[in-house]
Amino acid sequence: AAALHPDPRAALAALGDAPPRTPHAALLLAAAKADAAAVKPPPKSAPPDGRHALVLAALADFDDYVRASSGGPPAALAYNRARFYHALGLFGLAEPHYRAVLALPTSPFHRLAAHNLLVMLHSDGLLLDDHAATHLLATHCSLPAPTPSPPT
Repeated sequence: AAALHPDPRAALAALGDAPPRTPHAALLLAAAKADAAAVKPPPKSAPPDGRHALVLAALADFDDYVRASSGGPPAALAYNRARFYHALGLFGLAEPHYRAVLALPTSPFHRLAAHNLLVMLHSDGLLLDDHAATHLLATHCSLPAPTPSPPT
C-alpha cells in the first residue's frame, strides 16, 4: 500500500500529543499515526504497546476528524474514512465506504474511490471477475469521448 506520508516516523514525532484543532489537522494526525502503525517494526516514538496503541490513537484522532467535519461534503468524509481503513489494512471496513462514495452523485472522489477499491480488491484476492473490474473502471474512471470539432 502507498504510504500516506513519505516519512511517517518523522511526521508522528513532529506532531506530538497536541490535540488537533481543525478537521484537516485531525485527519493529518490520524493519517500519520495510521501510517506509522502500518510500518514494521513500529517507530521508536511509538507507545510502548506498539502497533495496537498507534491504531487506537489513530482511530481516536479520526473520530475527532469525523466530529469536526460533520456537515461537510459526504463524499469527502466517506472517501477519507475508506482511505483511512484501507491504510490500516482493514479492507472489510474500507470497502463499504468506497462503495458509498461511488453511490453518491458525481464527486471529485469517484475516480480515486474506484481506483482504490479496485486495487484493494485485487490485492486481497477478492476480485474474481474481470468483467466487474472493467465495469468499475468504465463507469467511474473513464473520460468522456471528446466531441469532434466542426469543420472550418
